[in-house]
Amino acid sequence: MFRKQQGFLGVLFLGMQKDRAVLTIWRDLPAVEALAHSPTYQETSAQLDATGLLVGQTSMEVFEVQERFLDPQTLAHLLENTNPGSSGHPSCSFPSQRGMKD
Repeated sequence: MFRKQQGFLGVLFLGMQKDRAVLTIWRDLPAVEALAHSPTYQETSAQLDATGLLVGQTSMEVFEVQERFLDPQTLAHLLENTNPGSSGHPSCSFPSQRGMKD
């Protein structure tokens, strides 16, 4: 469904025990904003809701990229190979978020 959206660049489906998150990467903010109005997104969301698979409140947060570093070779290797973790899948970490002074 994401691949059909204008401005879509990539997605990671994340999970830790029963918690799930989807990290999507977009060309720009208008592409993100257009997602909410996309018929394929609305249809997929309705189908997921109907399954009862998801519990709790669904939320979306939008962040702008401030700095970046993605080594293409390392990233490709990580995504193609498993790690010795319990699930056998690559892992991501998100340090706790803190605000910044004005």
